[in-house]
Amino acid sequence: MTKVKKNKMKTHKGTKKVLNIRQSGSISKSRQGTLHNTGKNSAATLVVNIDYIKLLMSKLCILEFMHLEIESKTRETLENYGSQESMLDVEKMKSLTLDLLMD
Repeated sequence: MTKVKKNKMKTHKGTKKVLNIRQSGSISKSRQGTLHNTGKNSAATLVVNIDYIKLLMSKLCILEFMHLEIESKTRETLENYGSQESMLDVEKMKSLTLDLLMD
């Protein structure tokens, strides 16, 4: 005679994740949209991000202005063929832009 194996009831993992059994024995169902959290930003985080973007935009405007100044100084030095004072200005502007990029 062969022994018949008794089937064991398995818990449903999806139901286990959704339902919450309290100490009193009552069952509560979780709210919608709580299982797939996508890391939404709070309003305070968004304000900080906007301030940071504004700071980066101002730095970009400064860099664009510096680039235009460097180009004009370079043209002046090419026209003057070796005016060392304006060449020093160009080098100073280049170092300033590199410093701004590193920040």
